[in-house]
Amino acid sequence: MLGIRRYRTDVSTLGARFISQFEGFRARPYHDAVGKPTIGFGHTEGVTMQSKALTLAKARTLLQSDLTKTYAPPVARLLKAEGIKTTAAEFNALVSAVYNLGPGILDRGRTLGDAIRSKDRHRIGDAFLVYDKADGQTLAGLTRRRHAERTLFLTGKYS
Repeated sequence: MLGIRRYRTDVSTLGARFISQFEGFRARPYHDAVGKPTIGFGHTEGVTMQSKALTLAKARTLLQSDLTKTYAPPVARLLKAEGIKTTAAEFNALVSAVYNLGPGILDRGRTLGDAIRSKDRHRIGDAFLVYDKADGQTLAGLTRRRHAERTLFLTGKYS
């Protein structure tokens, strides 16, 4: 059994840990792939290159806050609008992708957004696999993440 399906709004602690394993932890500010000052597990709000170093505990708190305030709500709104109830694992997998790719990935005309609107769980699972490239190049880390998100979504197993 995969769990109880319901309308979810928050990523579980296990889901945040799943996401953090792919994001990696950096105690000190750094520039992300697009040059934005970032810290912790990908936190950017209010970060400058002069920001104080974070403890692992503070970084986890910031990640959970970012997920709750910014990345889980668009997933929850779309699922509710489409009448789709999810298990915690399914919801966590979707929020993981949105955290990495941005909420625009849920728009119409985007593979994941259209798959969700189809209400076909296998199509949704397969849609994760499309997003494993950066600048047209397949990246092993993104491939690994997308397969883990797909597995989590379809089986409820955290890898």
